Amino acid sequence: MYRLTDSPDTVIRVNDGAIIPRGHRWWVEYEAWCAAGNIPEPLPQPSMADVAATLSVAIQAWLDATAQGNGYDTIASCISYKDSSISQWAADATAAIAWRDAVWLACFQWQQIAASNPPAIFPTSAEVIAQLPQPEAFGWIVHAPGSPA
Repeated sequence: MYRLTDSPDTVIRVNDGAIIPRGHRWWVEYEAWCAAGNIPEPLPQPSMADVAATLSVAIQAWLDATAQGNGYDTIASCISYKDSSISQWAADATAAIAWRDAVWLACFQWQQIAASNPPAIFPTSAEVIAQLPQPEAFGWIVHAPGSPA
């Protein structure tokens, strides 16, 4: 018996956990097994913990990339300018704080809903991020780094 993986060129032999890449001598056995009418086990669904971990990394990268668009190293760096005497930097920080808080709150709410009623297929991180609060709604203005908006 075999199990599919996220790569069409790799399967797992269930009885011993062997990972079999296309081209390996055992791949021929796998193909013969399939030709005999057998069907491999599907790729297992990720756990909620796996989905949450992947989503958290993707959201943090999105927050940081948005801040980097205005010349900050990370969103944390942007937020550190909250009390800056430069009005644009202070405004960026204020917008970033409000947006970051709304994003994580929505993310945690999504995770609670998904944990209590798991979808048949979990959406991708990009699909979840598209549903989260967007920076423009919180006054985030894209501008050249270091310049007023």
